Amino acid sequence: DYRGQSVPQLSIESILKRIHRAKHADLSRWVVNLGAYDGLCGRGTECYDPANCLVEEQHFSGVLLEGNDTMAWKMHERFKAFDDTSRKLLNDVCVVSGPVTPPTVVDMVFKHLPLLDVDLLKVDVDSMPHDELIRTLLEAGLRPKVVHTEVGPWFPPPVSYWRSYQEGDSLVYAEKPVLVGVNPSLARVDSVVQPYGYELLQVELYDAIWIRSEYMDAFGSAAKHNIYEKWLVGSFCNPGFIRFGENHKLGRYDFRAWANPSIPLEERGQYMEALLRRAWGDDESWHLE
Repeated sequence: DYRGQSVPQLSIESILKRIHRAKHADLSRWVVNLGAYDGLCGRGTECYDPANCLVEEQHFSGVLLEGNDTMAWKMHERFKAFDDTSRKLLNDVCVVSGPVTPPTVVDMVFKHLPLLDVDLLKVDVDSMPHDELIRTLLEAGLRPKVVHTEVGPWFPPPVSYWRSYQEGDSLVYAEKPVLVGVNPSLARVDSVVQPYGYELLQVELYDAIWIRSEYMDAFGSAAKHNIYEKWLVGSFCNPGFIRFGENHKLGRYDFRAWANPSIPLEERGQYMEALLRRAWGDDESWHLE
């Protein structure tokens, strides 16, 4: 990973290659990236973006959305044609600037997308519920081979945490609660994508990857491990996990207590609820199950 540590997780390139070779699945060579920032790959840095890497290094085509107008303009400058007859890249890249919400995401993506069978959907939009964005796109017919999104890694499965999107919500595109953020838990996203035929492949600290169920047997023993075991290997046992309390300030909360198997799940749930009430105050749009 970008810290220089050896990790057991596969790269997006390796996942797609295995799907193509082992399952004889044709790649569309299209990606959808919600939260593309400046469009750079960032390999080897904390700003690594797997969708941007496919566009920049593997010449995939893509619809790249970014809510920060300054960053979107930088992407546009990088990807636009030198002149009316030539392009900087060999692929088709559409940069979409503006805030994306569950009610607007389908129109913002589909109007620029020539097909629904894309290779990768990546979602990392600050202050926006990733689970609702993903569900809305899947409901509308988008069929990515791979789904990559950021999650709230401190919630151990089967705990499900999410925050509902509300039109006009002042928290959208505003400073997120530094204690827990708005990213849904791993179990929450898993419950959203499962009905559409996806299974969790791996967890990468605070990112998680799902693939279509028909591809799972191409990944050896991955199907034998449940969501909790994948969370343990990919997130909880990752050396970076201990830094979450430091990074999210306010008391330097030690989230490891939430995963302590010697404490009954009901009691750990009370710990979680107490912190969430501290983070959200009177806001009752969050859910914990």
